[in-house]
Amino acid sequence: MTRTTGLTGAAGEYYVAAELSLRGWLATPTIKNAPGTDVLAQYREEGILVAIQTKTASMGNQFMLNASIERPSAADNEWVVLVKLGKLGSHPTLFVVPHNHVAAASYAQHQRWLATPGQRGQQHNDTPRRMLLAKQFLDYEGRWDLLLQPTSKVPNLLGADYAECIAQWGVPPGILECRPANRTPCTPKRSVGSTFRRSVRRRVLIDRDRTVTRTSSGRPSQREIEDRATVRSRISSLEGPHAPEQPIPAHRSTS
Repeated sequence: MTRTTGLTGAAGEYYVAAELSLRGWLATPTIKNAPGTDVLAQYREEGILVAIQTKTASMGNQFMLNASIERPSAADNEWVVLVKLGKLGSHPTLFVVPHNHVAAASYAQHQRWLATPGQRGQQHNDTPRRMLLAKQFLDYEGRWDLLLQPTSKVPNLLGADYAECIAQWGVPPGILECRPANRTPCTPKRSVGSTFRRSVRRRVLIDRDRTVTRTSSGRPSQREIEDRATVRSRISSLEGPHAPEQPIPAHRSTS
């Protein structure tokens, strides 16, 4: 059985409205071609109004979007619900995602695609088409509870691939929040210099605790004395002139 794209999209909108109604929301699909909003819903108990854009994919297909999805949200109540349809008669899978999270994922993975050579080594030509994978939104599945808070307060729950992609390629201009839960924040990016300094400091600490060669008398060798001086100098340069000098314990002789 085949469906036109319009009917597939309409099915997604009505599925979303039905799920919201079952949860106590007053929900209604908007008129066709309403910009950026397919379902309007109000939760009267909390006085919350949300604008939802639905994106629907039929079984075996991915979510196909347009570059317009990458515009920043105009308010803290703009959401995207990704509807993954299954076999006829089965219940679809729905992912409740803040708009800016979808925008960031779309932008970052598109930038990565542009920078990745094609199968024959050719550069990809830019296109307004975007494609997102359902498996990268699993932690948003059925999360209707997220609608009760502003989108800016929702942690980024994207899958590891999209989270790493955002960390590397950034987010669209105007989007400030992109913080994955229990992961290093995506924005702002850490500078290369600060990462290098942390790496150097770890090596310094390893060098400081490393056992060095001793003379037969049990006294520190000339090499150990020089190593200690070098370690002190490197630690001071990393911690700044006002940081207290960290004592370097003398190793006891095992002879």
